[in-house]
Amino acid sequence: MKRKRYLLLVGCLMFVLIPSTSLAATPCEDAFANVEAQCTSAPLPVVNYLKLFIPELYTGPYVMWWVNRLTEPQQDWAVASNKFFDFLPGAAQPDGTIFEQNVQVPMSDGLLLACNVFRPDKPGKFPVMMNFTPFSKDAYLQHDDFGVSAFTGFESINPGWWVQNEYVVVLCDNRGNGRSPGAVATGNNANYDIYDGIEWAGTQPWSNGKVGMFGHSALCSSQLNAAGMVDVNGNPNAPPHLAAILPWGCTTDPRDQRYPGGIPETHFRSSRGPNIPLWQVGETFPARPALPERKLENIKIPALVSCDWADKKQHLRGTLRLWRTMSTPPQHKWLYMHSLRKWQGLYTPIEHRRIQLMFADQYLKGERSGMTAFPRVRLARQVKLLDWSVRYDPDWPIPGTKYTKLYLGDKDTLNYHKPGKAGEVSYDSATGKVVFDIAFDRDTDISGHIMAKLWVSPQSANDMDLFLTLRKFNAAGHEVTFDSDIMPGRLPVDYGWMRLSKRELDPAKSKPWLPEQVSVIPDDPLHPAQKVMPGQIVPCEVQFVGSSTLFRAGETLRLEIAGKMPPDNLFAYDNLVNAGAHTIYFGKKHGSYLMVPVVPAQKGRESYEDEGHERHAGDHR
Repeated sequence: MKRKRYLLLVGCLMFVLIPSTSLAATPCEDAFANVEAQCTSAPLPVVNYLKLFIPELYTGPYVMWWVNRLTEPQQDWAVASNKFFDFLPGAAQPDGTIFEQNVQVPMSDGLLLACNVFRPDKPGKFPVMMNFTPFSKDAYLQHDDFGVSAFTGFESINPGWWVQNEYVVVLCDNRGNGRSPGAVATGNNANYDIYDGIEWAGTQPWSNGKVGMFGHSALCSSQLNAAGMVDVNGNPNAPPHLAAILPWGCTTDPRDQRYPGGIPETHFRSSRGPNIPLWQVGETFPARPALPERKLENIKIPALVSCDWADKKQHLRGTLRLWRTMSTPPQHKWLYMHSLRKWQGLYTPIEHRRIQLMFADQYLKGERSGMTAFPRVRLARQVKLLDWSVRYDPDWPIPGTKYTKLYLGDKDTLNYHKPGKAGEVSYDSATGKVVFDIAFDRDTDISGHIMAKLWVSPQSANDMDLFLTLRKFNAAGHEVTFDSDIMPGRLPVDYGWMRLSKRELDPAKSKPWLPEQVSVIPDDPLHPAQKVMPGQIVPCEVQFVGSSTLFRAGETLRLEIAGKMPPDNLFAYDNLVNAGAHTIYFGKKHGSYLMVPVVPAQKGRESYEDEGHERHAGDHR
């Protein structure tokens, strides 16, 4: 706090000493020289100046938290050294780009959102690729590591790629964030601005009337909010000019991350801080009628849905739920799953950029791009670290999937048949774990949703937290791990979580291969916790996130059960209910099992011919 006050004082003194004309923002003052600048004046020149001294003033503590996390030297975050990907098209803003900064876009209540507009410097009407950000549209955090233009907003659209392919790119600061005034919208009322912004973009002189959306995480959620929007009466109300979406890693239910299986996540949410910049704290605007929550089943427009298998603790579960729930006709939606780190997969590989462009050209330009001939589901099957093969399927879950029960048994084994003899094994919930293995005698492709049914009891408590981890070991007995942002080079096959008192399932939503808990909120008054007596044996069904992993003959799948999960770069689970020993029961009437989706054999693309050298982006072997 003392540092902030000191820097604020220094900034104010400089404001007094420097002539006021020097504070006015020059058009596109930090634009590349090869970009024709047609920018509006900054609405808050003093704040724009002071942001050099107090970044939180302009971007908000949330963005600064991300900056700090991305630059911590002890964490292996970067996928490559600086400027490693500058050879890629789109790494620099191309000639012939008009950049309009801080364009004021009118909302229905009179407020003006601040947006950056990038468009081709040529006559004509072009499709629009648009999004709305809580991170500040001018927070350029990802340039050198991923081969994108220096004007690419965090987890947003790369104007260096899209403008050269004759698209207009529009990125707006959410109300109460970055350069947009007003109070941060509460509940679902940010959807008012999304609707108004899309309709504005679809009716501009440079627009062909078709607007698409692209982005990751929060910028993925805004796409779902737009396409699945409802009015105050709950009726579908998607913006008419919204023609297609490219949700590239989505959270469709925040409880997936906040309370996986009913266990509170204690680090990511608590450490970020609010989005609102300091200069807007305390601002208020008249309230608008509350909008109901958007509905995934209302989404009917074309969609290219994607995520990476490594994003298990944040976006993978929601992305797969989106695919299963949305109402887009089968011939107009695709699932494109990859095995790169999430930001790398969002931007870097040429193959990924081409499929994004092919989809957009089909539905925003009206071209016969070949997208309709592309298989509906593309899966990068994980084989080993930085190595995968690709399979194509007509749907997800994959038709012909054989859900195979692997029963827990003696000697730490998983078995195709339930043991006839009852057994049990215990571990210390604070320090211990138990494992169960099966070595496959043939190549086995496990691609889909995984679950486990366990008979368990806490020996000294009335509740228990279970952390399940699936691991892969090669024929030599060495663990095979995969890459991710939060656990570089150390990610296992899959995860499952369960707080025993939240084990009640929702019969309307659950499937034999996908158990859905009726509530994961620990103190939910509508669904109270179902505590047990110490030593009481009860069953619980645990949903894993999802996986596509190829096991060669001789390789081993391990189920690990423990009372805690070590923290990683972003997530931790410290608010546990465990005490004493946990016991797992198997065999006879307590037939605990792991159920895995074994899919029909398919020859994968081992050569990566479409990706060329881009397949090694981030591979330091």
